[in-house]
Amino acid sequence: MAKYKKNFLSSVIIKIEFYDNLPINEELPQGLIDIATKNFPLFEPKPFIRKKYDFSNKGMKEAETFEGTNWIFHGKNREKSLTLEQAAVSIKYSKYSSFDDLKEHAQ
Repeated sequence: MAKYKKNFLSSVIIKIEFYDNLPINEELPQGLIDIATKNFPLFEPKPFIRKKYDFSNKGMKEAETFEGTNWIFHGKNREKSLTLEQAAVSIKYSKYSSFDDLKEHAQ
């Protein structure tokens, strides 16, 4: 497939969302880390806090707090990123030249 002469895309994202959460909130299996770092050698776990609020005519009330980790892997020059979340897996390309490049990592 031909490469673009002028790249008109600033980023390209592939995202797969899951109905059931993956069991990766607290720890990522070493085998999965090994597979991911073959194409995405920079590993950057990012902890997060998610809060859920209930709104009513009486005001706002915090209903739930959830803490977890998003597991982020980057390409050598951060030109691409693989993110593993409990509910999704995504790959983001900030330098995109052809669909073949994207297809190679999505398989």
